[in-house]
Amino acid sequence: QRRGDIHLESRVRNHTAEAGKLDALTEAWAAAEATINEPTEKGMSEALARFFNDFAEVGNQPQSDAARAVLLEDARALVGDINTAYTSVNTEWQDVRTKAGALISEVNSAAAQVASLNDRILTAGVQGTPTGVLEDERARLMVELADKVGAESRINDNGSYDVFVGGGSLVQGSRSFEVRLDGALVMSEAGKAVDSANPQKTGPVRLTWVANDRPVHLDGGRLAGYTEALAPAEQGGILAGMGGRYDTLATDLAGTVNTIH
Repeated sequence: QRRGDIHLESRVRNHTAEAGKLDALTEAWAAAEATINEPTEKGMSEALARFFNDFAEVGNQPQSDAARAVLLEDARALVGDINTAYTSVNTEWQDVRTKAGALISEVNSAAAQVASLNDRILTAGVQGTPTGVLEDERARLMVELADKVGAESRINDNGSYDVFVGGGSLVQGSRSFEVRLDGALVMSEAGKAVDSANPQKTGPVRLTWVANDRPVHLDGGRLAGYTEALAPAEQGGILAGMGGRYDTLATDLAGTVNTIH
């Protein structure tokens, strides 16, 4: 019966990997959208509308000191709102990176447990001891790995499982292979090139195989979603992209305010 469930379990893991990535991306998008504070009277669109209305009023009354004063006040408030929003995005970037780092530890632990269970199940089988409980625990861990890192698996002739991530081996029989999270520690540095003198803390946030320092190519799982959200703006990163737009807007508005002065 358990052998007959192999294909069903594989489908469950595939769907779990896809759902894990989507959940992580949805979480990042929700956090980014929250910085806009919409729809409320204190949201970004309302602040921008007030600013442009003030600007039009100054155009209609160029000699009015009162109109210029209102424009300056609302412009300063808008710049402050944008700076606050940028800080919120930056904080969320840090939070997502922290979550990704915690998942790495969980992935390495789960992989080591699967490798250990492979060995224990084979030993129990030779000794004639029931293996159902051990196999159930291994199946649970492989679903967990699918959710967190998009892991796929292959059953061997002896009943053990090999686990793969992006084509690389996470588990081979009774051996497991660790991954780590490399890349910039702050959002403003994530778009810079990898520094060969300090590759683990520079460049875009990414997964790397500990054994050979090669990149892990993620296809699914929460870590795929998190690293995508943490990517530089030019690579479609949700958070860095939002932060970049806030930064540009604040700079432009500050220039406008200085011109008005």
